[in-house]
Amino acid sequence: ISINDGKAGITICNRGLPEYEAIQEENGNVTIAITLLRCIGWLALSYMITREKEPAGPDFAAPEAQCLGNHTFHLSITTHNQDFLSSKSYKIAQEFNIPLKTFNPEVMRTALRVPDHIFFKGLPLLLPPDYFGPKFLPEKASFVRIEPNYLILSACKKAEEDSALIIRLYNSSQSPTKGTLKLHQAIQDVKIVNLDEQEVNDAQITDIQIKNNQFTFQIIGAKIATFKIFIVRNPSNVR
Repeated sequence: ISINDGKAGITICNRGLPEYEAIQEENGNVTIAITLLRCIGWLALSYMITREKEPAGPDFAAPEAQCLGNHTFHLSITTHNQDFLSSKSYKIAQEFNIPLKTFNPEVMRTALRVPDHIFFKGLPLLLPPDYFGPKFLPEKASFVRIEPNYLILSACKKAEEDSALIIRLYNSSQSPTKGTLKLHQAIQDVKIVNLDEQEVNDAQITDIQIKNNQFTFQIIGAKIATFKIFIVRNPSNVR
């Protein structure tokens, strides 16, 4: 949640329910209300303003749905100049909600990784690095890179029906943008799909140009895009 007056702003990052309200007060101030818990005492009621005719389910008490007890909430507040795009406070929010995870790779054919194998696997000393097989990944790599950085990744998964890669992103700005998506492997083809992973024609996402391991595209402001990306299996077919 981010508000600003054109010169300075504040961004609140919250984990959990993405429900909030920005309330304009009579004195001109803005109050930000963030939902921490959504609790109910009854499963359905028939006399609600938003439900004039019939209840949405059985009319019986649900006391445990009041969520009584101890709860822990995680929020972060950051101040910045200008709006959330210019200040890149959205990146801080992403880093807060999706903290970096690390792991020690088991197979890397480097001198630094060989002692790990000797220690943890109990292998004999003096084995050449080639004994441990090929690297899974280079020592430094980026699986996916999207530019400009206000095009924000929201999903990355294997396709449901084949081995293609599904990447979903959204344009957090209000302006039409030329985007670039770069992978660590060469790209054979790119299709625009819907949430059901079915190919669609979308006039708001155009001009897809593939070159080696990246492709460019045009996308309108405030738009969600889902790409189905086919990776090159034979490097000689790179286009």
